[in-house]
Amino acid sequence: MKRLLISMLAVGLLASACSSDEDSIEPAIPESGVGHINLSCSANPQIGEVIARAEASEDNFDLSEHITIPEGTAFNLTISGSYTKNGQLTNWLWPTASTDEAQDDNNAGSTEVTKTVAEFNTEKPAIEAGAYDVNQGKYLNSYTAQVTYGDPEDEGEGKAYFAGATSEAFSVYPGQTKQVGITASLANSCFTLTAEEWLLKYYDNIELTIHTANNEFTFALNETPPSSPSSPLIFVKSGQQLSFSGKAVKSQTGTSVEFPKTTIGENLAPDTHYAINVNHDSAGGANLIITFDDTFTVVSVVDVELNPDVSGGDNPDDGSGEGSGEGSGGSEGGDSGNTGGTEGSGGTGDDTTNTPEGN
Repeated sequence: MKRLLISMLAVGLLASACSSDEDSIEPAIPESGVGHINLSCSANPQIGEVIARAEASEDNFDLSEHITIPEGTAFNLTISGSYTKNGQLTNWLWPTASTDEAQDDNNAGSTEVTKTVAEFNTEKPAIEAGAYDVNQGKYLNSYTAQVTYGDPEDEGEGKAYFAGATSEAFSVYPGQTKQVGITASLANSCFTLTAEEWLLKYYDNIELTIHTANNEFTFALNETPPSSPSSPLIFVKSGQQLSFSGKAVKSQTGTSVEFPKTTIGENLAPDTHYAINVNHDSAGGANLIITFDDTFTVVSVVDVELNPDVSGGDNPDDGSGEGSGEGSGGSEGGDSGNTGGTEGSGGTGDDTTNTPEGN
């Protein structure tokens, strides 16, 4: 009797093993189902690259000193991917996907909806895991997440644009919540413009302009000396070029000058700060030197006639003023046989032979 009981038990164990081998899914693993994602996002406050001939401290350029870094929950979020179930591949998209069930190809992306990380974590949409593949030992699904903050087309002070994405695709599992993290970095470019020492010595009423494809930013240095020779941080669209122009008045002569529009940088890189430095080349020189992207650009200074509509002009540098004039020639630029007088007195009547050189 005892021997028979043992034989029957052995037969029962063998039948159970055979039944397990015939199952395509292990009993503890569901054939399919939905999972969830808990997504965390943060913005990197550090500039990825600093291009400048400035102090070593510029190597640690911190955006948080110039702008308010956005909260991760405020970022716009898109999750896209696909899953295979019953032999059919189906795309899935959020926020256009249904929050109750996966959305098929016919509807995915049919409407433009923008939602944030905070809204996603509140809604907790169900995400299809697809079928379990025994041979691969995994569920047949693959998803990626992207976040953005700001508008890549906007330019100006405070117009930072951040973007980020998951470093690789991830999967979800039925009945489980997947933890997914994203760090977003600055996705547009930025610059500061600084007027250097020699420029400030040579000129008054300085206006320097940086041009992009669709905008221009003018920085006026009207005080003597300027209270702030550096501009605020300006954000601009990446991948474009920057140009420089400007105008000023020579400190010694009162002559108006202009700095012709000149391209100073090409193909701006994202997540990069460019420190633009503008300086006069040297004492007695006639050019500006602009440092950008560790290269130098020379801009010729052009004198501008103060009253170009008046015959003979009134440019104090050419000494051709008629009548009382406003020339700054005189003893510094005129000859002793003429009536230039003391410095800055100009002509006295219709003596047109006075030609002080001026400065």
